[in-house]
Amino acid sequence: MAIGLAEISIPQTETTVGIGAHAFEKVPTGLHETAIFPGEAGLLGNALLSCFSTVTIDGKAGRVILGPRRPAQ
Repeated sequence: MAIGLAEISIPQTETTVGIGAHAFEKVPTGLHETAIFPGEAGLLGNALLSCFSTVTIDGKAGRVILGPRRPAQ
């Protein structure tokens, strides 16, 4: 399956996102009516993931490992 770029309008809001013990407030969030692909329950963007020193995707184990949180800039 591929996700291509298309000119569409997605409603936006700001939400609080919790990842483990970390909470991020006022995260820009796109609201989709249905999942983009089967099993998807939300997508994390680069802006949020860049708050961590490392991001390791372990596809075999089905997990994401986040390194220490970077200091706020």
